[in-house]
Amino acid sequence: MSHNASMPPVPRVFGLDLLRALAIVLVMIAHSRPNALYGKPLGDYIDGLGAPGVEIFFALSGFLIGGILLRELAEPAAAGLPDIVRFWKRRWFRTLPNYYLFLGVHIVLALGRHDSSLTAAAVLPHLFFVQNLLAAPPGFFFGSWTLAIEEWSYLLLPPLLWIGRRLGIPGPRAALAGLAILLVGSVGFRLATHADLAWSHDVQKAVLRRLDALLFGVAAAWLARYRPAVWSRLGFLALPGALGLATLAALGVRWGDFSDAPGWVRVLYPTGLGICCASLLPWASRITAGESAPARAVRFVSLVSYSLYLSHVPLRIALYQVCFMRLHLPTNWGGEAVFQIVCWSSYRAFAGAVYRWFEKPVMDLRDRA
Repeated sequence: MSHNASMPPVPRVFGLDLLRALAIVLVMIAHSRPNALYGKPLGDYIDGLGAPGVEIFFALSGFLIGGILLRELAEPAAAGLPDIVRFWKRRWFRTLPNYYLFLGVHIVLALGRHDSSLTAAAVLPHLFFVQNLLAAPPGFFFGSWTLAIEEWSYLLLPPLLWIGRRLGIPGPRAALAGLAILLVGSVGFRLATHADLAWSHDVQKAVLRRLDALLFGVAAAWLARYRPAVWSRLGFLALPGALGLATLAALGVRWGDFSDAPGWVRVLYPTGLGICCASLLPWASRITAGESAPARAVRFVSLVSYSLYLSHVPLRIALYQVCFMRLHLPTNWGGEAVFQIVCWSSYRAFAGAVYRWFEKPVMDLRDRA
């Protein structure tokens, strides 16, 4: 058995649950834009809420999983390749079952609506998270781009840390070196290749140009673990971080496809989003809450956020067919209101069921392994 196999799980922190709940709600609102607002300025701003939501997810994931990585791979003197494999196995046990379940759901839905983007050549890369190495994935499972960025980040960072350890670099410094290599490599690749590329398709959602997305969260985990006195004084960054995130999101809507934005903006815009999101973490990591109804609601949304992320788009597609094509809801604001109520009620019920009957049992298996 590995030396770290019996380590207790990291306790949940309400402030981080709050950020995770906020992130998934922002993403779901962006994907639930009323049909009447397509092409309208308000609709563009609603759609623009998705970007900060995704970036908050990235920062949170980097902070939480990065903290585990530091604890299990940077500090034990005997940590080696078997420990890296164990880290990967536990990570994949957490993410892959749900991912493959909903990959199947998206394939079935795409078959049902005769989606031209569904081909064998499009499906195969999704099995190995290479669907968006250099460009966004086909439309039938467009939300998978974020998961591929996460998986590749956690695939690459542990070996870089391990190499540093083998070179005699202390664990904390080896972790910083790995972070620096991925950060410089990702931003450098964006700088070298962004010209004449479509922003959303080829830059924002391409793994090799976004490997820095989670690194600011990992850097925050490093700071919290190895410089706790400094970390404890950084709560004031939450306000400028939130204002910066809102400003960048609004500018993202203004620039649209970024074709008229300066080149340095196309390169550094994702970096700015990551820094702003990571700035929220010192504040959020100290927020506590009791057992009030709002606190329980936040914890529930946070708990099922992964299932919500994967399920809300296919649910919306299926419910749209039922409500407007079969039940003939009126295509006005009244019909839209009914449709939104049906959608959001279904999101909660379905994600809760997936978590209870599939996601949680799989995690229990992982913890017993």
